[in-house]
Amino acid sequence: NGVTPQAAVLRTQMEGGPPRYRKRFSDVPEDVTANFVVTAEQMAIFRSFYRTDINMGADWFVMNGLDIGNGYETNSEVHMVGQPNAMKINAVTWKVSLKLEVRNA
Repeated sequence: NGVTPQAAVLRTQMEGGPPRYRKRFSDVPEDVTANFVVTAEQMAIFRSFYRTDINMGADWFVMNGLDIGNGYETNSEVHMVGQPNAMKINAVTWKVSLKLEVRNA
């Protein structure tokens, strides 16, 4: 899993003088790549969760046990960025890769 903090500062070029910088967020969201290996049954559950519970990825949800690089697992509020990537490894196993935006980690 990879973790990348989003840019916390905006830079504005002024007509004269040095650029101005300001904070974008009080708490900076982080972008996380999460990879899972799941059974075919778990994949069916994930697909149902994706379609119905989180509205095809449009809604935020709580992910339990996500390690965002701080060495411990948290219950984090996340949102999928783009579509999940799923690859069938064999008849009973899938690898799922998700790009997530994490807040309140």
